[in-house]
Amino acid sequence: NLECVSLHHNQLSGCIPDLGDLVNLIALSLNGNHLTGQIPTSLKACGKLKRLNLSNNHLSGTFSSTVSCLKQLRELRIENNNLEGVISADISSLSKLEVLRIRGNKFSGVLPEEK
Repeated sequence: NLECVSLHHNQLSGCIPDLGDLVNLIALSLNGNHLTGQIPTSLKACGKLKRLNLSNNHLSGTFSSTVSCLKQLRELRIENNNLEGVISADISSLSKLEVLRIRGNKFSGVLPEEK
């Protein structure tokens, strides 16, 4: 029944573990750590997630289409990582998104238009 995980500004390192069992999760804050690896695809199971903050880590890989599956997402903060590639057009399907912070990465291309 866990709804909120707030582990920001610690000295956590390694990859973000499988979060698929946290189906009631509403807020996940792991910012300001030393996390590496990619945004886990297991986040798809967290369909109630409204706030996701993974900023100020060392995450790499491309912008995951996993995030686009989180239809309740209101706040997405992934700034200051090592993410790269093109922002998927699927992000425009996040109709409840109010905050999008992606600066300080290596993204390229054009942001998709709002649907």
